[in-house]
Amino acid sequence: MKTPNNWQWNATFQHEVWPRATLEVGYVANYGYNLLRTHVANPVLPGDIDNNGMDDRLQYVLTNPSNAALRQYGVLGGTNIAIWDHEGRSTYHSLQTQFINRFARGSQVQASYTLSRSRANIALTSSSGGLDRNTTQLDTTNADLDWGRPETGRVHIFNASAIWMLSPLEGHSRAMRAAFGDWEFTAIVGAGTGQPLTVYTGSIPGLNGGPSGTGYNDNQRPNRVDSEPCRATSGPDEQIINPNAYTLNGFQLGTIGNARRGDCTGPGYFQTDLAFYKNFPLKGGLKFQFRWDIFNIFNNTNFLFQDLDVAMDPSAVTLNAAGNTITNATIPGGFGQASRVRDPRQMQIGFKLLW
Repeated sequence: MKTPNNWQWNATFQHEVWPRATLEVGYVANYGYNLLRTHVANPVLPGDIDNNGMDDRLQYVLTNPSNAALRQYGVLGGTNIAIWDHEGRSTYHSLQTQFINRFARGSQVQASYTLSRSRANIALTSSSGGLDRNTTQLDTTNADLDWGRPETGRVHIFNASAIWMLSPLEGHSRAMRAAFGDWEFTAIVGAGTGQPLTVYTGSIPGLNGGPSGTGYNDNQRPNRVDSEPCRATSGPDEQIINPNAYTLNGFQLGTIGNARRGDCTGPGYFQTDLAFYKNFPLKGGLKFQFRWDIFNIFNNTNFLFQDLDVAMDPSAVTLNAAGNTITNATIPGGFGQASRVRDPRQMQIGFKLLW
């Protein structure tokens, strides 16, 4: 057992651009070592353990799933044995900026932007310790296949907020103060690029689970079509992944697909929230506040990354005459589509008594 640890460092420059206005620019980095990961202890390895002239992984794909003799430690049985290890790694490098401008009576404008680059050999979103397609090693004979963009690795993140406090208009008429005095306006704008997506083959009908024959089927990946963009440019709005960007056609059974971890970017995010507050002074220092909050005022559709279908799960496949290569795969229409969205425009009215 090893203790997971992170090494963090940063260098930040802050400058007062003009009175009450500051700009910060910083480099922020993080290295993670000994992170929790899992691997299958008795996988099917490439080679010919039973000396029958056929590669074991190809043979495993084409034969009964209980064929324990093809596993590295077949004496332990034909099921997967999950082992926790601490071989997970991650890197993070970012440019982080922030601008703040303060005004009278507590008013201010603030904006921040982050440009980052993340890499890891796990998704960084799960630490269950069990076999999981995001954290389980793809191929125990080639650790580099798991290195890629983790699910937490958004490249661009922007946030801005504003608070504007209007004068209570002391010295004006009661009607003027009641209508226009002591208002507060706030606004928040959030935007970001999508989280990295990893595409999986899913189960293959007529074959022993996935096409790679490693023994653990949930994390096997297809081939990437480099000439096709990953993001869909046509079809319904919920079609996030371009179905033509990944393929099983021409996939040689018993091999590892060339699609990488996080090589596609999921749906982005943009939302604007507004709030209006009106304060009414009462006797004895009491204050009555009317609040009107509006969330996602422009009613943008923000698809959820968590419910996006990233498994191809073909309904049928055709093999070549030799029976070792997929020549055609029928992919369901739901592949690459998001099924849930964040909240639409919402409003709420509230009242507060302040003392």
